[in-house]
This record gives sequence, C-alpha cells and structure tokens, in this order.
Amino acid sequence: MSISMPQRPRNRETIVTSIHGFFTCTAPVVGYHATLRLTIGSVTRQTSIRVFRFWNWKAAFLSAILRGALYLALTITHGWKQAAFAVLIEAIFRAITIGFYGALLQAIRNLQPAWLSALSVTLVLPVVSQWLDYLIQSFWHTPNLILGTWISLVVSAVSVLFDWYTMRRGALLVGQEATSFRSDLQQLPAIYLGLVAAAAHGVWNLTRYAFIGGHAPQEEV
Repeated sequence: MSISMPQRPRNRETIVTSIHGFFTCTAPVVGYHATLRLTIGSVTRQTSIRVFRFWNWKAAFLSAILRGALYLALTITHGWKQAAFAVLIEAIFRAITIGFYGALLQAIRNLQPAWLSALSVTLVLPVVSQWLDYLIQSFWHTPNLILGTWISLVVSAVSVLFDWYTMRRGALLVGQEATSFRSDLQQLPAIYLGLVAAAAHGVWNLTRYAFIGGHAPQEEV
C-alpha cells in the first residue's frame, strides 16, 4: 500500500513553527515532515510545559478497556475481589500514562524517516510503561504477574504502533485537529486493515530486496 505524503518543509523556521503550533493550538500539524533530530529537540522543549494540555483521552480510554480485560482474564481464577482490584489498578494506570503517551505520539507522529519513528515508539514507550506497571502491580501482589507483564509488553508494543499509525491517518487526535470519537471509531477498522496491508507489503519488499535484489524498498507508512 503506497500513500503519497506532503512535501517536506523547506527550512528550519517552517518546521519549528509547525511544532510550536501543535502545542499552542494556533496552527495545524498534519502534513509537516521534520527530521528526527530537529523535531525531538523542539518537542522536548515544548512538552515539559504544554503536554498536559493534550492528554489524549481517546487513547487512554481504549487502552484502559483493553488492559483491564487482559488482567481480568489473567486473574479471574484467583477470585473476583482480587481480579477486580487488579483490573482497577491497571485501568487507572493505563488511563493516566497512555493519555500522556498519546499526546507525545500525536506530537511526533509525522517524524521522518517513518520507519525510525515507528521503531522508536514501538520499543521505547512500551518498555518504560511496562516497567512502571510491573512495579505498581508487584506492590499490590497481583497474581500471574510475570505472565501478565510479558503479554502486556507485547500488547503495548502492538497498541502503540497502532496508535502511531492511526494518528498519522488523522484519527484518535485531540485538540484543534480532533474529529469526533464516534468518527474515529468508524475509521479504525479500515485504518487497521491498512496497517496490516502496509506491513505485509513492507515485508514482501524487504524479502525481495534481500533475496532477489533490485531497488531498496520505499518507505510506505
């Protein structure tokens, strides 16, 4: 699946203005491309003060439901009381952390190269989040914690990648760029199918390039 992307901004001022506009809600961000180094520097300076304004309640809500169901399935054999407590802790933790991670994903979703952006969010955010989650759940002696931690880590990596890809397609956004949550939910099946198709196409391109030869695969996310 090949999707054409807008042209790269021509100068540093254009990129910085686009990033600053995201955090101040004074300018749209969709469509800008920035280098990884420049955007990370600008986002870091702005995020420390303004990211709290963009707590992504959409990502937080979906994550709380998904993780709550996961921990319910893993702890239900130990009784309803302990299972309910584990679900409550997980839902609250995920609602808080994923809300802020969602704000960060929205800010960096258009980083280039896209493959490096995807790799970064898939590895870094899930590991940090899961480490904090493990500390909290272990404090409350949640049963089946080791199994739950590994499963949750995989789910985290996949869900963060889905959120990143979804936000690049204009859904699950908050602030000035947001559409209604109902509209976002209606778009999700097609977006997720698009990600699966893009991933399959990317694997095929890499395989063909590695074993058959030819031109290097093009970035298609």
